[in-house]
Amino acid sequence: IFNLQKKFDLLHEINRNLEAMARQLYDYWFVQFDFPDGNGRPYKSSGGRMVFNESLGINIPLDWDVKRLNYYIESNNTGDWGYDEPSENRVPVGCVRGADIVKLNDVPLRYVKKSNTHKLLTPYDIVIEVSGGSPVQATGRCAYITPGVIERNYGRMTCSNFCHAFRLKNIEDSAYFYFLWKTLYDNNIMFNFEGKTSGIKNFMTETFLANKWYFAPKDIQKLFFDRVSNIYSIIDSNVSEINLLVKQRDELLPLLMNGQVSVMPTAVNCDLFKT
Repeated sequence: IFNLQKKFDLLHEINRNLEAMARQLYDYWFVQFDFPDGNGRPYKSSGGRMVFNESLGINIPLDWDVKRLNYYIESNNTGDWGYDEPSENRVPVGCVRGADIVKLNDVPLRYVKKSNTHKLLTPYDIVIEVSGGSPVQATGRCAYITPGVIERNYGRMTCSNFCHAFRLKNIEDSAYFYFLWKTLYDNNIMFNFEGKTSGIKNFMTETFLANKWYFAPKDIQKLFFDRVSNIYSIIDSNVSEINLLVKQRDELLPLLMNGQVSVMPTAVNCDLFKT
């Protein structure tokens, strides 16, 4: 049991480090502008040309686009909380709430009408919390829906009514868009785009999406997507292993407590049990 806990802790720490690596890569490429140039060298540090963009009021790399955020979004789907119980015209789905955005694991099982399956999430959608928050926590938190997230949450997912799901025109833009959104959120920008109705804070999604920002050329965003996808593939694999270990622990602990299973004195790992 104790060795299981050590393995949990190790996998969680690995995932934290991997997430930090992905965030650092975004910062290095798209904040410091040291993405790989044509020779594989860091662009800005190697003398890459920067130009002043009047609409943003900052210097950005030559040949980068400036467009409204909504230009990159194909659809903005509202959520569907569904029903507690199954029926003939409903399908089981995992449903992402605001409370699930951080962990994206073990989300509630719900049942949505077959007529609403167009609201199901697809890989690399980005889920945004649009209602809720608190005086110290803005609305607008985001989640990146990788294939592994869908796989470990019943194989089909939607989001709740308090969330929206963005599907981008090109999934290879999704990693950049997600980290851009997350960076703006972490810098408290979303507090400036909140309204209140009936005492509940609501994110002004369309107003926010009308803002302009810079976007790298397609080859840079694709390269970033490929690297981030590899990182999240490892993260998702680790989460699946954690879930399996949790199941083993939960099955073993009651047996250990009532004496049906004992730990051998010479045990050095979690596989050495006898009944």
